Amino acid sequence: MNAAASPVASAPRVAPTRWRQLALAWPRHADLTAAVGLFAAALAFYYPLVFLGRALVDYDAFVYF
Repeated sequence: MNAAASPVASAPRVAPTRWRQLALAWPRHADLTAAVGLFAAALAFYYPLVFLGRALVDYDAFVYF
């Protein structure tokens, strides 16, 4: 295959725009928000079970998790 004649090699370069740079930074913030939310939900769910010594969850939690 001739790399110089391929359509990819001859495609013009596009300069990155400001909106694309901002769009790439957004998922990191969303991941952090999701991680904090999941940690809070896990803490609220497992705190009574682990630290209070009570089983306040249903049978499915023990079977599946």
